[in-house]
Amino acid sequence: KEGHEVVTVNPGKSFSSLSAPSYTIDQTRPGDYEALLGKLQETNWSPTHIIHLWSLDTDNESLTGRELFDRAQAAGFYSVLYLAQALGRRGSERLEIAVISNQMQEVTGDETLRPEHATLLGPCKVIPQEYPEITCRSIDVVIPSCTTEETEKFARQLILEVQDTSSAETIAHRGGYRWTQQYEPVRLKSNQCPTRLREGGTYLIIGGLGRIGLTLAEYLAKKSNARLVLTGRSGLPPRDTWEEWLNVQSETASRIERVLNLEALGADVRVFKANVSDRDEMRALVDKTLQEFGELNGVIYLAGLLGDASFSPVPETTKAQCEPNFEAKGRGLYVLEEVLDGIELDFCILFSSLASVLGGLGFTAYAAANAFVDAFVRKHNRTARTLWVSEDWDTWLVREDEPHSMDFKSTQSDLNMTPAQATAAFQAILSAGALTQVVVSVGDLQTRLERWIKRELPSSNGTAATVAKLTSHPRPGLRNAFVAPRGETEQGIAEIWQEVLGIEMIGIYDNFFELGGHSLLSTQVISRIRKKFHEDISVRTFFTSPTIADLAEIIVQRRVEQVDSATLSQLISEVRQLAD
Repeated sequence: KEGHEVVTVNPGKSFSSLSAPSYTIDQTRPGDYEALLGKLQETNWSPTHIIHLWSLDTDNESLTGRELFDRAQAAGFYSVLYLAQALGRRGSERLEIAVISNQMQEVTGDETLRPEHATLLGPCKVIPQEYPEITCRSIDVVIPSCTTEETEKFARQLILEVQDTSSAETIAHRGGYRWTQQYEPVRLKSNQCPTRLREGGTYLIIGGLGRIGLTLAEYLAKKSNARLVLTGRSGLPPRDTWEEWLNVQSETASRIERVLNLEALGADVRVFKANVSDRDEMRALVDKTLQEFGELNGVIYLAGLLGDASFSPVPETTKAQCEPNFEAKGRGLYVLEEVLDGIELDFCILFSSLASVLGGLGFTAYAAANAFVDAFVRKHNRTARTLWVSEDWDTWLVREDEPHSMDFKSTQSDLNMTPAQATAAFQAILSAGALTQVVVSVGDLQTRLERWIKRELPSSNGTAATVAKLTSHPRPGLRNAFVAPRGETEQGIAEIWQEVLGIEMIGIYDNFFELGGHSLLSTQVISRIRKKFHEDISVRTFFTSPTIADLAEIIVQRRVEQVDSATLSQLISEVRQLAD
């Protein structure tokens, strides 16, 4: 009605073009998003705004928590992920994605919360970090009753929101009011009030055989002579074989040694194997704990602290990589809530991550899963007798001298907590009383939000400044000699680097990060390479190939493969037309 050119896309069984301008796609098939954008390109139609409404859930049918979660991911998280991947492959111009959900955010306290939508916050934070040309906003609403007047008012409100280019990244609309998300700093002292630990208390640490779990187990053993139940997906071998294991250096041997150290500190320790998303195994775990010790006083949930396989740049992210995050930090919480029902606990602490607040390169699924933890706790605390707390942690170094590697995943935070800092913060939160969500940030959180969410860099006077072209200056002294670009591709990449880094001459073997580049500037470079060469270079590729020569070789090789494929297709077509 306001004169905009609009294309509508509805979920269906496959990609199809209806009466223009309307299409259907299978929301679970990445290829359908690619086909849709290809069709739009054929008609010379390029979107400037995409309004994603498939997470507006109006279906009131009775579903279990896990079923609700799975349906929400298909229509929400995976849909937005596949859309971003398709846009990235085509090197889109600047555009905005407005992701609309309902009742995900707790604002007024009387909403019916739908935490399964909170996973949308992962791609909403990470996509703009990896694709600077794309802006993503999460807009949460409460769907009005179905009267025509209220529906039209609701639609006008959303249209105004989508058109407001200066608005915040995380927004909620409630009762005619518009809310934006803020964080309030709170300093807690570990001796502020008595800890909730009992002398000789029984504590279950789910995921307790990991490095952080064992660090917390040691803290509990020293503080309260605790009786500890530690779990992991694989458990530990039978105790009568431990001596043999200790003769061979391995991760299992290291875990056995730390469990023996816990017992030397006076702790009574039990180790069990348990899959957090398996209701029967978790029920049996709680029953065994009560049988062994007669009570359960506190629970620490650490499941989902996974290895490198769970982190991947947006272009490389697959459903198979996302699911381990969602299994532990998504479906596992429904099981946890069920098996702990009726047990009077002193506390239940769920470990989340600062990634749910800041995102981070390669953190799409990880940030999404942790955002769900935060939202699930808020819903749980509405009706539960035992209040849970979600703790969004900065990076833990499990040893004081642990090195911090630099790769695309480490860019979310160059700040780390030593074991002493981490356990002090844990004790402070444990002593603080009734909390729902706590963000633990080593550095100033507002500065980090400006850097990672607003994508601004602090200027020399301490205020935020948008990332822009730097003043041109000579090439710094590097270990390698200057070698000039040798062809069109290398020259094109060199010009991009010179613009972004503000350096007059850059050689093809100069390392981007040795030239003063950093993660935010790398995404600027990647965006311009995508636009200039129509190649979707991921942040992982850039970090492993941080020279002009390496990147040019990758681009040229991809072009050769594309040409060979096209030539082969043409030859096959010609052969088919020949006589026998």
